[in-house]
Amino acid sequence: SRFYADVLDRLRNVPGVSAASGVAYLGLGREPRSPRDVYIQGRPEGRPGERPRAEYHAITADSFKTLEIPVRAGRDFDPTDTPERPRVAIVNETLARTAFPGESPIGHRVRTGTNASAPWMEIVGIAGDIRWQDPSQASGPVIYAASTQGPGNSPAILARTSLDDQSLARTLRTILHEADPAVPVK
Repeated sequence: SRFYADVLDRLRNVPGVSAASGVAYLGLGREPRSPRDVYIQGRPEGRPGERPRAEYHAITADSFKTLEIPVRAGRDFDPTDTPERPRVAIVNETLARTAFPGESPIGHRVRTGTNASAPWMEIVGIAGDIRWQDPSQASGPVIYAASTQGPGNSPAILARTSLDDQSLARTLRTILHEADPAVPVK
């Protein structure tokens, strides 16, 4: 995660780049994500099929800015969200509305999956809904986790830029090589 943090910091400083981030899974159907069971600390677990379910996405700070997704309440991920710190999550509006009707989810703790030893994550923000997999389908519930805390592997690098594709590709190759000459770049 230090390598990607360094690459993203360098990319954000390139003239013409207004935002840069990383996501573990690309949207628009390229890598569909199956919903996972969601457990809310202090609430009954419920039986399989009755629990809330949500897609799970590991992202870096500035992903919402890069993709122009509004953070409706709370905060975005930031560099202090490290493996040594308590785990944090951001939920989308659909999950906030369905799993926490009539109350704010901020401050609640959740975990996903079937592993009872999975770490609890404190909800620190609510992001706007997006059509992640299919533009014709409304957003389902989503939990975003800070990839800097360990759940993400080799994120895809995203950039919001005024640079042309070829110029950005050359710049990114240079940045990757400077960050670690041993990393293969196509």
